[in-house]
Amino acid sequence: MFGDVEDTIAAIASPPGGALRGIIRVSGPGTLAAIDRVCVANDGEPFATIPRASAKAGTIRLGADWGVAPTRTFVWPDRRSYTGQPSAELHLDGFPALLDQAIAALREAGVRLAQPGEFTFRAFLAGRIDLVQAEATLGLIDSRGKAEFDAALSQLAGGIALPIREMRESLLELLAHLEAGLDFVDEDIEFIDRQSLIAGLRNARERLEALASQIRLRSAAGRTPRIVLVGAPNVGKSSLLNALAGQDAAIVSSQAGTTRDWVIASGAAEGMTVDFVDTAGQCETPLDAIDRQSQAASRELASRADVRLLCFDSSRSLTLAESAAWAERQEDDLVVWTKRDAAKSEPLPFAGFETSTREGTGVEALRRSAVALALGPAASDVGMVAATALRGAESLGRAIDALGRAEALATLGHDETLIASELRGALWELRSIAGVVYTDDLLDRIFSRFCIGK
Repeated sequence: MFGDVEDTIAAIASPPGGALRGIIRVSGPGTLAAIDRVCVANDGEPFATIPRASAKAGTIRLGADWGVAPTRTFVWPDRRSYTGQPSAELHLDGFPALLDQAIAALREAGVRLAQPGEFTFRAFLAGRIDLVQAEATLGLIDSRGKAEFDAALSQLAGGIALPIREMRESLLELLAHLEAGLDFVDEDIEFIDRQSLIAGLRNARERLEALASQIRLRSAAGRTPRIVLVGAPNVGKSSLLNALAGQDAAIVSSQAGTTRDWVIASGAAEGMTVDFVDTAGQCETPLDAIDRQSQAASRELASRADVRLLCFDSSRSLTLAESAAWAERQEDDLVVWTKRDAAKSEPLPFAGFETSTREGTGVEALRRSAVALALGPAASDVGMVAATALRGAESLGRAIDALGRAEALATLGHDETLIASELRGALWELRSIAGVVYTDDLLDRIFSRFCIGK
């Protein structure tokens, strides 16, 4: 997957494009020697003789055509760095060409370019982070809003590791009691009575089932929730979509049937990204094959929506089809009355969110309710990133099954050897979730998703 860990590697660690400051990261046994070949500290002290983590102002030699450039160099000369190796960071002016030239100078000094994720992989090999924290680091990089960012921070700080560790400790204690009893079976010494064993197994299984429920929630939070607007032609769905998303994504026209395909507009809400979808109006008698195809696509989108907004025009009477749509609404559907500014004074036939995109009324309340319904529990409440949730779901299911079998065996009075075997299986699966057990394929799948310089 990666080259020799004894190689000295370097990469640009700051985002692409120009900036006030650019950062180049270096790691490996030859870091300080390479830095001494290209950099000179203002105080003249060689970097190879620095005994502890330090920062020095100086210059970097970029070659005959470039001369020198000012830099501030941060060095970690021992194994207390992020990667567990001698490491350095060069902070320069953030011109892309300048950074590229600095990388070229380091390569001439014997440093090779890092592969994506290689710095974090070395941190993992050095025991500076575990696999779950590596996934959290990737979650921070990939987070699309505050909720996902908070979930990644929680996991990086050990949010998911603590409950897994606590459950492993309780199961290890049960297993220790069982195996101690097996060692003294001839003396008829009981280290744990059967009812306490059953209660301990049941408690562990229920806790794992609660965690599995959280993982299912987090897996759902890993995708973009979708809010779909449905209704008859010309009820104002396109105007409402633009107002909800805060952008002119859909064409607005007084002519019925303007939208014949769906339109997706993404908007930020509650620290997450949400997709608002406008669909073709549902005609009672479609005019042609294109109408029939677009309305079939609309029905398919609506069936897979996290939330449906059933839109009705408050400035006119309902059709029979609209009355039927309201009567057949689902529990999570939100009823929306559009064009409230143009409505007559008589009461509306049934309750719903009353909106006017022309006057801007009711839209914000509708957005808050729809987004809250689509997002469900906040991702940060679960405390894990989607990658960890997906990876751990299968192992967690097997652990729950093993504990269920152990509980059944204990309840039916079976031999404790069989119960201990199921307990060991559950513990193995928990080690997999915590990242203690892994394969090369799993490491490759995780670290290959990092960008260069991380």
